[in-house]
Amino acid sequence: MKANKVYLKDYQELALKLAKERYSERIRSNHPCKFNFQHVTESLRQYMEGNLYYNIKTGKTIFKNMVIAEYSNLSDIPKSITIEDIIWEFLDHVFSSANAIMMHGGKVF
Repeated sequence: MKANKVYLKDYQELALKLAKERYSERIRSNHPCKFNFQHVTESLRQYMEGNLYYNIKTGKTIFKNMVIAEYSNLSDIPKSITIEDIIWEFLDHVFSSANAIMMHGGKVF
């Protein structure tokens, strides 16, 4: 962790493990996702290369120097948050991008 920033690339193994668990749950649900796990791993790769990170002090999730998620009220920023919680939040973006990758024929964004 660098100066209150949690980078996805520093937790690759954990992210992949949690992505596999979450993907397994989603494909067995009543409304399974249409993308496959290769789309998820490609999305993970792109986010790691683009330096996706969460700033603990500001509550902002940043990708390629652009804020992609933040709390509308600073008082909503969690005071106690685990690495797993942060990775789980990252996976929301990863899965959304995996769907976009699938919809665009696997093209890199």
